[in-house]
Amino acid sequence: NLKGIPTAAILLLETGGVRLQEANLGLAAIAEIQAAIVNLRQYQPVIAVVAGSVGCFGGMSIAAGLCSYIVMTQEGRLGLNGPQVIEQEAGVQEYNAKDRPFIWSIT
Repeated sequence: NLKGIPTAAILLLETGGVRLQEANLGLAAIAEIQAAIVNLRQYQPVIAVVAGSVGCFGGMSIAAGLCSYIVMTQEGRLGLNGPQVIEQEAGVQEYNAKDRPFIWSIT
């Protein structure tokens, strides 16, 4: 409540996750965001919105799960590992992140 007006925090999430070169600094930032979500939920709802074609992957997908509610569009995607990370680990022959019909059929 803000001066008697019901309020809620809304997070717009669109991320492929922490890039490997960001390493610990990126993970520390996500941990701070996750802690803030948990703390804020004690006082008011926290709503995650996943609307874009990039989706919400990596540590921020866990942050979305910590929210009171998740709102997604038909285009939004939510998962722990993004297509580019899976391709990097599995190889393009196994999982081509640019093959949109393939990615959309799985995610």
